[in-house]
Amino acid sequence: MSLCVRTGGFFVGSILMVWMQIGRGAEPSHQPGYATPIATRAETPPRKIVVASALADIGGSVEERLGRVAALADAAEEKAKGLYEGRGVDLMVFPEFAICREQGVTAAERAVELQGEILATLGETARQHRAYLVVPMTLREPEA
Repeated sequence: MSLCVRTGGFFVGSILMVWMQIGRGAEPSHQPGYATPIATRAETPPRKIVVASALADIGGSVEERLGRVAALADAAEEKAKGLYEGRGVDLMVFPEFAICREQGVTAAERAVELQGEILATLGETARQHRAYLVVPMTLREPEA
């Protein structure tokens, strides 16, 4: 079952995660080859996750784009906490080409390197919100 609400440029919804049911029907103590019992979540219900999808035009320099991604993540977090009793967002998805150079015609000219400021900023944003980020970008391979 999926609930999706369009609010302020975001789709914030909850999706049931599907868990693989490994070892269903086997008692933990009867699994051959294991010295200690194995605990599985096979008999527990799935956990709902909160997903935010940013519907935004992200433009400007790389630094401005990183700032916009962080601001959108903050807004999604606030909206999710209001809708889901204090729970934040688990997964944030941003539009394609969210992070790239403004100048350039070809993908190679607009490509960015992941290492450095981009990785640090996106990593900090993900840690701050305790969420996974999907931030599409065209990456430049480091010189060999």
